[in-house]
Amino acid sequence: MMIGYDKNLSYDSYLKHYLKDVLNLDDVQLLYTNRFGCYSFTTVAPMRGCKNCEYINNYPHFNIPLDVSLKELDDFINHRPIYNEDFTLRYGDIHPNKPIPMLGQLRNLYVDDMIKGLIRTSGEINNIFTIGDISKKTINKFLDSYSQSERKIAFETLYTSLMHGKFLDFELLDDYSKYCDVSIEKTDGVLSKLGFVDIDYLRESELYKYAEIYDFIRNLSYSNGINENDEIKYFLQEFMFLLNPCIKDSVIINIIGQDQSEHIKKVLQVKKDNNLDLNVMFLTYNICKSAASRNLEEWSEILYNIIETNNIQIDDEKIEAFDFLRLFYAAVGTNQIIDFNIIKNINIVMFDKIFCSLSRRSLTNFNGFSLTGEQLIAKMALINQVYYNALISGNPSKVTRFLFDIMKAYNSVQEKEKVRDLYNAVVTTAMTDLSINKTKIYKRRGL
Repeated sequence: MMIGYDKNLSYDSYLKHYLKDVLNLDDVQLLYTNRFGCYSFTTVAPMRGCKNCEYINNYPHFNIPLDVSLKELDDFINHRPIYNEDFTLRYGDIHPNKPIPMLGQLRNLYVDDMIKGLIRTSGEINNIFTIGDISKKTINKFLDSYSQSERKIAFETLYTSLMHGKFLDFELLDDYSKYCDVSIEKTDGVLSKLGFVDIDYLRESELYKYAEIYDFIRNLSYSNGINENDEIKYFLQEFMFLLNPCIKDSVIINIIGQDQSEHIKKVLQVKKDNNLDLNVMFLTYNICKSAASRNLEEWSEILYNIIETNNIQIDDEKIEAFDFLRLFYAAVGTNQIIDFNIIKNINIVMFDKIFCSLSRRSLTNFNGFSLTGEQLIAKMALINQVYYNALISGNPSKVTRFLFDIMKAYNSVQEKEKVRDLYNAVVTTAMTDLSINKTKIYKRRGL
């Protein structure tokens, strides 16, 4: 779910221009359907004001020229931008005292990887994995070898140095920095094994170098925003990131657990009460139960048990543990609660069928409907709309379901050879954007 979605975020494409110029339709949701007879485009909700169309039950019905659909798909395959904004995606939030995430916390990494791929922009995409190195628990973990008297002084020195840039003991600060370096290396080592590479880590303490921002936040209009020790509270600390001059003019997407909903509400209320000009959204994913392990081998064991119990296969072969996890998160909605002890009814079979369609194996028994090649092209031409909906809802599985839908349509086309190359290009482009190309299955097939 995307919370705090800014309605000003819109996409632009060749098809959208056609809809506005020829049909007088702007920012409407389309369907390609035969619910009122022959196949045609219509709108999701009834509406008036559409030109060059036929109205049935207050729904406009119209067709789009084949060359318009082909141009839309050609732009998609060639990654033509549909946004002009800069984007900043923030995820992670690991603390150096616990450098290895829990199995359940991996969900935000996979969601980030997919959402990032769905953003086609002419601007920049900043992807930031935050490290909470100003955590009191982390500082105390670092100081475990200190005596009680020394510990108290060292804690106050470190905390003041990190929060206010008053470097009172450079040697102590350097030792703490090295401690955090080792922790980040451990984090990076595990994530690299899972296929997450070239991660840009940001220590939270780096944000506190902006003293003027800290002072501004302390004076924001919000009751009870200051702790007893005169420090800003956790939900106000969020603004140290949001007001960072390097990113504050971009579309900011914070990927965060749904259990932090109260934190999000407070942040958005402060933004509203203080008229802060920030385009920030919170992409929330629901909780993962039975997933507290911080050990990669235990993760593998848990996932292989799910694969065995559910007999999950692709190409008639059992799949790798983390291939399964990547495909699973691409197939399941971000609002769904996941319990790793009782995962059932898994839709990974969708990918098996999509892969089969790309390898040109014939699939049948799709409810008896059929489309022509031109109708398949029209259906696929809605791909940019699907990407946009997946982004603003924070739900990449919308793209997966769309791919499954057009796969069924493709397998109902009689003369597949006429649309095969275009279909393959659209689907493989989308699967790359969803990061499915990082799985061993995808690489084995040479797609």
